[in-house]
Amino acid sequence: MAAALGVVGAMLLLAPLKGLVAEAGGAAGEELMWQTRLLALCLLAFAVALDGLHQVLAVARAGFFWGADVLGEAEDIV
Repeated sequence: MAAALGVVGAMLLLAPLKGLVAEAGGAAGEELMWQTRLLALCLLAFAVALDGLHQVLAVARAGFFWGADVLGEAEDIV
């Protein structure tokens, strides 16, 4: 999810989209460009937040990821 939000946010900041919005013309085009930039930056910030949360959870549950804590205290398993 974080990667998808990052890609969409980056696509909104691309130069061809800026040119397309500028061709819309007038004050409406400038307002649309401002809203598009704001949306892109919000999506990128949310992607960073989700990725940070993912990293924190991965460190907190590393034992389950590597399988060390999945079986618990079972000593009789070969």
